[in-house]
Amino acid sequence: MDDPSTNPFADWLLHRAHLAGYDPDARDTHDTVSILAALALDEGLNPEQTIALAHSLDVTPQEVTDAYLGEMRQRTLTQLLDHPCLAALDAHLDVIARTG
Repeated sequence: MDDPSTNPFADWLLHRAHLAGYDPDARDTHDTVSILAALALDEGLNPEQTIALAHSLDVTPQEVTDAYLGEMRQRTLTQLLDHPCLAALDAHLDVIARTG
């Protein structure tokens, strides 16, 4: 699981949890943040999870989604481009874009 200091969404969650009255130094707070961040960044949160998390952090569901969506997309793109065939395709498309 990600360390909140190295993961922007987990860091955001920890900050919001602190503002909502949770102990930011408590082990269970860190464990919960790590699990939620891993789930959000790997699979995204479904509407029910997003609403429940937003409620517990006293933010809107859109704020929760906005906090992780960009990072999730970047991770997905990085994972895709790690595949050799897709990396080669990406390089080929870059060449086409530069010459077209």
